[in-house]
Amino acid sequence: MKRLIVLLVLFALPLSLFAQLHIGVTALYLSDPETVADLKAEENVIDQFGFGVDARLQISIFEVSALALYQVGGSFNTYLDGGVALDFAIVTIGAGVGINTIVSFNDETYPDTMALGYNAKIHGDLNLGNIKVSAYYMFVVDTFDLEAFQDNMRMGNIGVSVLFKLF
Repeated sequence: MKRLIVLLVLFALPLSLFAQLHIGVTALYLSDPETVADLKAEENVIDQFGFGVDARLQISIFEVSALALYQVGGSFNTYLDGGVALDFAIVTIGAGVGINTIVSFNDETYPDTMALGYNAKIHGDLNLGNIKVSAYYMFVVDTFDLEAFQDNMRMGNIGVSVLFKLF
């Protein structure tokens, strides 16, 4: 038992010195990014967004991020990414790839109750002390076909997060 505690302390010490954990809120625009300028106040624009939680753990240049979104249309999405993030003074640029799941509560919008896929995300962050404002571009890929990959890359989604540093 004592060895386990010593091992946990030895593992936690460098992690707490070199790691950064950020957690915050996010909003993802689910339609084509080129149509953002065409949004009208009369339309029900809330249906075109997903809202949720964004969490990122950065150790040196490596980053692991988790994004959980609820869509008003009736689905819950999770996106897990691993990648790299480079700090340049108050700006951080990062990219990652990972897996995603979609759990549907509305059979009309998503015929499958659960779907799996892959995603890629590019983000830019503005570091303001313990607060990080992030903008990201994410696209989902169902297969590893090169043509489908290029088409999905053009039809990605844009999002914004506000993250707070825990440690």
